[in-house]
Amino acid sequence: MAKIYYEKDCNLSLLNDKTVTIIGYGSQGHAHALNLKDSGVKVIIGLYEGSKSWAKAADAGFDAALIGTSLMRGGNPGEDLAAYRVVQEGLTNVLRHAVSGTEAEVSLRYEPDSVTIIVANDGCVPGGSPGTGNGLRGMRERAAAVDGELEAGPGPDGGFLVTAKLPRQAAPLPERSDSPRTGAPA
Repeated sequence: MAKIYYEKDCNLSLLNDKTVTIIGYGSQGHAHALNLKDSGVKVIIGLYEGSKSWAKAADAGFDAALIGTSLMRGGNPGEDLAAYRVVQEGLTNVLRHAVSGTEAEVSLRYEPDSVTIIVANDGCVPGGSPGTGNGLRGMRERAAAVDGELEAGPGPDGGFLVTAKLPRQAAPLPERSDSPRTGAPA
């Protein structure tokens, strides 16, 4: 049986001084972002370069950033890429290997010196195609390249779980030569 949570069941103070990244700004991303914003949470919209949603997110008052940049705000490009690839490959593995109709969830937990990325699904890998690719190995290599760590395996309640802990450095991100929001040269 599903448990329904209400506002009184939540401790929103846990999100004070935190930033939540919503990946994508389609109907679900838009709804999640607005709900969090209305609750007083700082939200960044993570979009891919060239997305038509840049203007929509900006018009709604959101800061939008390239997906990797939005994940690791305050990190460096190598960490951004590692974080992006863990999310990308984790979701790709759900599509390739889990039972049809499987739901997936991506969560990010920020600490002052690290970010933990969790990609979980409720489908079991044995129902899908066997793992013959390089996805898990590639994710482990990317995490290790930035002095991070990655674990992957069956989840405690079934399904499959990928957990990566990546360090965050205080180095500022490099300036882009063009603005992804306007396309204008810097």
